[in-house]
Amino acid sequence: MKKTFVILFVLVIVIASVAGYFMYTRSHDNLASAKPDFELSAGELLEEFATNQDAANARYLNKVIEVRGVVDDVMEDQSMITVRIVEPGDYNGVSAQFIEQNKADAVIAPNGSDIKVRGLCSGYTGDDMMPGDVVLTNAVIIP
Repeated sequence: MKKTFVILFVLVIVIASVAGYFMYTRSHDNLASAKPDFELSAGELLEEFATNQDAANARYLNKVIEVRGVVDDVMEDQSMITVRIVEPGDYNGVSAQFIEQNKADAVIAPNGSDIKVRGLCSGYTGDDMMPGDVVLTNAVIIP
């Protein structure tokens, strides 16, 4: 009985490790050639999430979104670059996260410039008390 349990336990650990490895090393989809499910401005997307987050999640979550706006800030860390895109005069907007393969594109976007990006919508960072940003992952700049 104890030997069967140990073998089963080791087998589960091996399967979980292999699955984790493949998920970690999988390639990211190139959204530059993907057809967007929605095209809108940063302000329009933000307004939909700020007004009714549940309806916006149902409509946009895990969908390819193309957003246009103005570069507010470019932030870089070890693994990615995040470009904040806003409508002129807005404080909150869209945070487009560029993965390693697309980092070079993000660096050339100076603050205050018009930009159009395409990414996978992963949700909204705000709540009822404090507005936030809509987050796009795996972002690419669209010329």
